[in-house]
Amino acid sequence: MASYKTGSVNLQNGSSIVRGNNTEWDTYISSGQFFKLNQDSTFYQIATVETATRLILSSRYSSSSYRTSRQNEHIATTNVGTTIYSGYLAHTPVLQNYVTINASYEIYHDDGAGNLIGSPTGSGNIDYDSGSWNINMAATYNASINVTASYYSGNSLNNMPYQIIIDYTQHYNFPEMSTTDLNFQHIYTKSMRMIDSNLYNASINSLTASTELEVTASNHGLILKSPDGTRWRITIDNNGNLNTASI
Repeated sequence: MASYKTGSVNLQNGSSIVRGNNTEWDTYISSGQFFKLNQDSTFYQIATVETATRLILSSRYSSSSYRTSRQNEHIATTNVGTTIYSGYLAHTPVLQNYVTINASYEIYHDDGAGNLIGSPTGSGNIDYDSGSWNINMAATYNASINVTASYYSGNSLNNMPYQIIIDYTQHYNFPEMSTTDLNFQHIYTKSMRMIDSNLYNASINSLTASTELEVTASNHGLILKSPDGTRWRITIDNNGNLNTASI
């Protein structure tokens, strides 16, 4: 069996937390494996398996189909002479890259990493899980104004069929398939992209020799010595990437 698909899952668009229904993830699943909803083509790597029914993805689940637009939500009223403001957005989780806070002559946009970039000036932060936000204005107002936020919040997806790939190749951990897998074409595509990335990394980190090289082995990899005395160490990291460095 190339995938684990027992039970179903609940998750929220914009969150990295996945909750299982009638699952045994702590027995059969490991970090580093790949998760996807049956209906999706995107895989998400598993960062942590916390319990039999809870795991954490290495990135937030993202779908343009399960979100609600929140427009011009009132979040603060400025005070004369005050530049720092904070609070909480009303709906969570908040989707990355879609937050706009309007403070009249300063407009803030999130950068997808939790930072609010002010235009023309100012800065702040946004927590996508809790909705906590703060801004530090570059100048004070002479009168009170309303500060508003526009963003997308993620909707809940409940009792969703899913699969987690549990069979991988021996050396480079490329996902394997079986004839009983659902959406096997997506597993194939994921494998091909991983192979492509590893071949590309190997090619850009490879050495080409026009003359005979002296090769010796060490505890840290292979050592190549060219006729001019240049020495190179070649190693392969835990992700299967080929690395070279002169020594």
